[in-house]
Amino acid sequence: MGIGELAKIGNCSVEIIRHYEKLKLLTSPPRTNGGHRQYGALHVQQLSFIRNSRSLGFSLDETAELLAMISTQNVSCKKVKNIAEKQLTRVRERILEFQQMEASLVRAVNKCHGEDEPDCAFVEHAFLMGTVIR
Repeated sequence: MGIGELAKIGNCSVEIIRHYEKLKLLTSPPRTNGGHRQYGALHVQQLSFIRNSRSLGFSLDETAELLAMISTQNVSCKKVKNIAEKQLTRVRERILEFQQMEASLVRAVNKCHGEDEPDCAFVEHAFLMGTVIR
């Protein structure tokens, strides 16, 4: 299959596929006599893994490390678990950040009466920390 078909199957752009190839995340495909790339089932699997890994928030370096383990059949469950645990910790930290952001926004929105007046409690609370710039 050509790059366009792989992009369609992988639900991504042709540019993303070229980017992954350049980073050596995707195995370089063989080319036709006319120079067109020919992708196969391996590329579909690799692209699917990359896309799923990225959707879980893994970095490109982590994804490359995981792919290298898989492609060399040198998978270490311990190493995979360590990588996944680090990502889980980052996700949990981001969840806490978002919860704190939500609480701050709730407080700021609740202070605002929503009237059509120049003094806005939301702006004072959320953006100026009580300091009004005039």
